[in-house]
Amino acid sequence: MTDHQEDRLSMYYAVIAACEKHAAAWVALPAFGAALSDFQAAIGDVASAAAAQQVGIPGATLAKSSARQAMIGSVFPIGTALQAWATVNGDPRLGARVYHCRSDYSDSRDTDAEKFARIVLAEARARVGDLADYGIDQAGLDALSAAIDAYHTVIAQPRVAITERKAATAALSAAIDAADAALKTRMDKLVPILAPAQPAFTTDYANARIIVDAPTRSSSAGGGRG
Repeated sequence: MTDHQEDRLSMYYAVIAACEKHAAAWVALPAFGAALSDFQAAIGDVASAAAAQQVGIPGATLAKSSARQAMIGSVFPIGTALQAWATVNGDPRLGARVYHCRSDYSDSRDTDAEKFARIVLAEARARVGDLADYGIDQAGLDALSAAIDAYHTVIAQPRVAITERKAATAALSAAIDAADAALKTRMDKLVPILAPAQPAFTTDYANARIIVDAPTRSSSAGGGRG
């Protein structure tokens, strides 16, 4: 939420509090009660959209980074062992195919890093029986496979989180519009009917309708009632 939206939501809650405090003042006016019910429903939608807007983009990015580092930690020693095996066995083509420094894994595009790791895994699996003297066994390859799969799962999470946040932002704007419609076009219009007999409610309602801008200013009913 923006600062202005948060200030607006605080005003909404203040209006609800005033209405609940003076429920007896408007209970005999069904149109006001219906408008208040719609207003409260819209505020619930605002709160839900605001919560959805806080989807964990930083958390998703951190999860992807952690999964990549785990994959690198697993694939790098297997790749270097394969290079050594290729040298001893006169297979320069294999050595070139599995040669990647750490930065190739850490600095490349997400899908390229996964592709490099899968090449190493496939080549190691093809000759796992020959790699025991190089410290490579099936358990190590299974661990690498799991690390690659875990990384594949989280690659798209930051982008998904961004998309979800955009959708939540749009929903938040729509919910605020709905709340404003119930407030401005219905509740505000009915309060004057109650004013002569319910001055305390009218005063508290008017005060609640003032939007206090978070650090210092307040918008008066005349200049900034929203």
